[in-house]
Amino acid sequence: MNASDLKSAKKLEFIKFVYTFILGGTITFFWQFLNNYFSREADQVKYEKTQATDLFTENSKLLGKVVISFRSFARGMDKNLTWRQAYIDWEENFTKNKALTEEYFGKTSASDLVTINDSINSLSDEFLDSSSSKNDSAGGLETEVNNLDNNIYDLNSILIKALLSDKIGSNKE
Repeated sequence: MNASDLKSAKKLEFIKFVYTFILGGTITFFWQFLNNYFSREADQVKYEKTQATDLFTENSKLLGKVVISFRSFARGMDKNLTWRQAYIDWEENFTKNKALTEEYFGKTSASDLVTINDSINSLSDEFLDSSSSKNDSAGGLETEVNNLDNNIYDLNSILIKALLSDKIGSNKE
């Protein structure tokens, strides 16, 4: 092997090394980029599901307290007017919960929550009006509370289905 063949072999080895280094580095970089991208997406879905579950739990607790206290009042068992505190707790959180419901579950669910809020406000007004004719009618207020409870159940069913199917947050559509 002469000197010029040795130089050519070294050049060829250097070119192979450079191509391997560049190609290997590019493939590694691209693989890591894709892995990070899909990992961030999975983390985002997990975060959104956790937040949506927490929101669902909070709404359910607040609405449950409202229904229980309203039902007690409608049955004449709430002499201390404790329904007012449940109502205040609901109202304090409604705007935030409506916005988060729309973000995580969509506009239809948020609209259903507004309908429920309107029913709660209507019942509260009736409770405050001591001369309401519904207070005298047998079960008038309790029927309205039962209707409210049914609407809450329907909304909760929709939200649970969304949570179970991962149709929340950025994946809701």
